[in-house]
Amino acid sequence: MVNEERAFDPARRRVVKLAAAVPALWLAGCGGGDGKDDGDGGDGDREVRRLSSFYLETRDGTRIAADLWLPDAARTARIGTVVMLTRYVRSTGPGSPRPEDDPNYAYAQRFLEAGLAWMYVDARGTGASFGARGGEQTSAEIEDFGDIFDWIAAQPWSNGRCATTGVSYPGGNAELAVRLGNPHLVAAAPMFSYYDVYEHLSMPGGLYSRGFMDLWRDYVAALDRVDGAICKLGESMGVSDCDAFAESFPPVKPVDGPEGAALLAAAQREHQGNVSFPGTVDARGLLFRDDALGEVAWRNMSSRTYLDALQARNVPYHVRASWLDGGSADGALARFVTQRNPQDVYIGATSHGGDYGSDPFGAADAPPDPPAQEQDRLLMAFFQRHLATDAAAPEPARRLHYVTLGEPGVWRSTETWPPAGGTPTRLHLGSGAVLSPDAPADAADTVVVQDPDANTGTRARWDTVGNGERVRVDRSGSSGLTRFVSAPFAADGRITGHLQLQLELTAGRGDGTLIAYLEAIDPQGGVTYVTEGNLRLIHRRRAAAEPPGRPLRIPRSFARADALPPVPGERFILQLYLLPTSVRIPAGHRLALCLADRDTTHFDDYAGADAPPLVVHTGGAAGSWLDFLPLLTMSTLPGNPIMRSLRLLLALAAFACAPAAFAQAYPSKPVRIIVPYPAGGPVDALARRLAESLRTQTGQPFLVDNRGGASGSLGADAVAKAAPDGHTLLLTIPDPLINAASTLRQLPYDPHKDFAFITQVATTGVVLMANPDLKARSLSDLERAGRAHASGLSFGSWGPGSLPHVIGQAMVQKSGVNFVHVPYRGAAPALQDLLGGQIGFAFGPANLAAQYAQKGQVSVIAVTGKRRSSLLPEVPTFAEQRYGTPPFLLTAWMGLLAPAGTPAAIIDTLHRQVGAALKDPGFLGFLASLGAEPVGSTAAQFRQDFEREFPLVNQLIQSTGLTPE
Repeated sequence: MVNEERAFDPARRRVVKLAAAVPALWLAGCGGGDGKDDGDGGDGDREVRRLSSFYLETRDGTRIAADLWLPDAARTARIGTVVMLTRYVRSTGPGSPRPEDDPNYAYAQRFLEAGLAWMYVDARGTGASFGARGGEQTSAEIEDFGDIFDWIAAQPWSNGRCATTGVSYPGGNAELAVRLGNPHLVAAAPMFSYYDVYEHLSMPGGLYSRGFMDLWRDYVAALDRVDGAICKLGESMGVSDCDAFAESFPPVKPVDGPEGAALLAAAQREHQGNVSFPGTVDARGLLFRDDALGEVAWRNMSSRTYLDALQARNVPYHVRASWLDGGSADGALARFVTQRNPQDVYIGATSHGGDYGSDPFGAADAPPDPPAQEQDRLLMAFFQRHLATDAAAPEPARRLHYVTLGEPGVWRSTETWPPAGGTPTRLHLGSGAVLSPDAPADAADTVVVQDPDANTGTRARWDTVGNGERVRVDRSGSSGLTRFVSAPFAADGRITGHLQLQLELTAGRGDGTLIAYLEAIDPQGGVTYVTEGNLRLIHRRRAAAEPPGRPLRIPRSFARADALPPVPGERFILQLYLLPTSVRIPAGHRLALCLADRDTTHFDDYAGADAPPLVVHTGGAAGSWLDFLPLLTMSTLPGNPIMRSLRLLLALAAFACAPAAFAQAYPSKPVRIIVPYPAGGPVDALARRLAESLRTQTGQPFLVDNRGGASGSLGADAVAKAAPDGHTLLLTIPDPLINAASTLRQLPYDPHKDFAFITQVATTGVVLMANPDLKARSLSDLERAGRAHASGLSFGSWGPGSLPHVIGQAMVQKSGVNFVHVPYRGAAPALQDLLGGQIGFAFGPANLAAQYAQKGQVSVIAVTGKRRSSLLPEVPTFAEQRYGTPPFLLTAWMGLLAPAGTPAAIIDTLHRQVGAALKDPGFLGFLASLGAEPVGSTAAQFRQDFEREFPLVNQLIQSTGLTPE
């Protein structure tokens, strides 16, 4: 292995030291008494203080204030520690020697009763900590975690195992700390945090959330004791007596000791230099995702920015979110689908922080679900499991637990998202303001009613973020807005997932807003809010590729260069996702889609009061519709017949059933594309882009199902055994069909007989990337680096017997260098370990190689195939570097297959549909971004290429000496 500790080198930091304010007895063991130890690092009897407040000096000399709570167990045993780093003041009051007087006493007891230490820290530039803040969640702030973890691990009561947690901002910090790769951090619990701060909190849909940001700006400035900020906060809250308000504002707790108050005053003087993040965004126009000013940048605060580093650490998570809390549930689902680290995710129907129940179908004073005691039990059990001195390695399981609105107390669990089952459905917007399963026969225009008072309600999902109160949206005053309504549900139904809305629009000006609310209308006409989606019109352009960490939404960059203002008077298509939900729609209720052109209570208005109204066009070639896809489970509740389509829930006789010709058409139901590798690699990216194209062509959802493992044979086997009706497909590289035949002892399918070949979609060379620490720029350099490693230079592949494995073994044979193979479940995990320094080199796709090389994170050495990659024209092929024989001339094709016996008519249909995609300039641009070349071969050509390549590759595998596993 290559420099396994490169990602975290303690020598690169100064030894963390205690500031002068820390009592000397802390150096001996953290507590009153003599602090005696057994002399050899063992567990002697130590005296400990239940609560101590002190300063830690970080690597750059900044002193940060910390409260440390220790349980009785710390007297005789080594224990784990949970760390929270907050910008909201760790504690208030004048300070007291009695722990019972501290405002955090009850919360701290939860950790102490679990036998854990709890450390609560003021982030630099806040509370009693020194320093000034150049922005929020800057690199300096997050790197302080490393100093904290190092200090904890050096204490005689510590077992060296730390976890992080927090709600909201501290929850975001808890996850951002993972990217450091500190060896002492073994678990994280980011709760009610925002995976993408831009989209899930501050700028949803590109709309500036002024209501929240203004409140947050004034509140944190007051907490930091910026001059005049407390009075400004009081003024914004309608308080006229500034002096009285300032006197009642809770004071910041100083550290222990006689100098505590003076040190606090000195720290608060440094806070005068703090940069207001919302103020900077508002004043400087940092309204696009790629905007930045100094340390103020959206990317700093979003966990999704650091996807590669987070995945590489494999730290287990305990996550909480709510369907009604800003976009926290959307972020939790994006993380769950994208990141492969162990996760237990809980999505409820609560306020921000989980203190109050917020189910819109429940009682106004309903308690949180699960109750607070159960939330604590689950969290402490998570920490105890991972912080124990003898803790086992974390299991790779990922589980999502969620509650359904309207079904209090009923929790469901799934290991995949979306959950299996259900019927994806499209409802069309039609004349007469109806939502119908049938497309309208005639085109019609509907004006979006303009109402300056339209909003989500005064206790909306965007309000609970700022005040933590329960969400209780009142939509009764919105009856005058544009609303499209379905027929009543004939039976109870359940909707789970994201909803995609397409509208054909005409705008009267070059900017504006579209907000869509999903509602349930009861038989008496009462309106219940379910969820919503919004978009600033200039952000209507779809991104060419799906940004990392956003697999559940229409891909948009929100970058300045991608802004696409509508042309006044011209029609355009607008697509947006509604925020995810799980909701039970009672029998007799109707679904409603309500459209608004602004919500000035929460967001900026981008059209203006005098702007011409938006016009929605229904019918026609494009049309306007609401898709319950691709992530939808819609089914009846237990005891009712299983529903095959939303038509069975609608009581309109005219829409009782579809035409017979439509029922016989292919595809007649959702199609599942199985990718036999984890999400994040090029095959997965191609599958998702192809699925979108096929969905657009057919009107049916194509769902990507990642089933990695066993060199891709698990996913391939699932397709081989599926019904041959064209509704289960395989998109794969050659490995499960060719390489696996020689590398697995028992292949559960016959690659020659169990599949119907449809088409090769694209082909791409395989790129060799090396850790830059090796200083290798060529294959000759890599050979020299390999010879310098007595134990062997390790390389990663995407599985035993994969093409990279074969190439690596062939390199061993040709060079005589001991390159040691490390198999992974896919290309993405191998690259994560390469970036983390766990392996010396790895193989991957050209697009990722180009991306990481540009950042200096890898050195690109060579590419397979007969010619250089268009993405990496400066990188020579293997053949140009004395490696001119197979397998170094092979490329990786990506092909589409079906189970054997699939009707020829379906194979032909799919071939034509893929061919249409390969003629789309946008799709071709996407392939170019992968470094792939389009193919589009016929089924016969695809099989011919397969049969020719099969014996060649397997002969190469056997010649390398690989043995079946």
